[in-house]
Amino acid sequence: MFCEENMKLTLKIFLFIGSTVFLGLTVAVYFITSKSFESAKGHMYSYADTLAEKYAFELKNEMDSAVLTARTLSSIFKNYETLSVEERRTDILKQLKSVLESNEKYLGIWSVWEPNVLDGKDAEFINKEGHDSTGRFIPYFNRL
Repeated sequence: MFCEENMKLTLKIFLFIGSTVFLGLTVAVYFITSKSFESAKGHMYSYADTLAEKYAFELKNEMDSAVLTARTLSSIFKNYETLSVEERRTDILKQLKSVLESNEKYLGIWSVWEPNVLDGKDAEFINKEGHDSTGRFIPYFNRL
């Protein structure tokens, strides 16, 4: 039935078809894997960019809020001369405490004044709380 020549021909056809299919599948798997990897890499970079933008936006909002607070305090403190001399230091202390208490993300708040600019009474406050060794008004509050 099967002669040796038929067996050799069948084997040759089988090897030819088998190697062609194997080579075709190998190339297909390579390209599919390569494209999948590139696609995953692209999605990863896109996700990383999106995440970075999200956190940058959140950080910018927090920083803008802190800058707005500082500018608001600056505007308020510019008008210190409208207060009586006796009220100035206590009013500024109240403002600073209020800002710190109403902003839970702030760890500390401070204000530094030039010598004798606030009320001309720095000498009366030497080494007292919120003042330095010259009596300069430098209050600082923190959450600790």
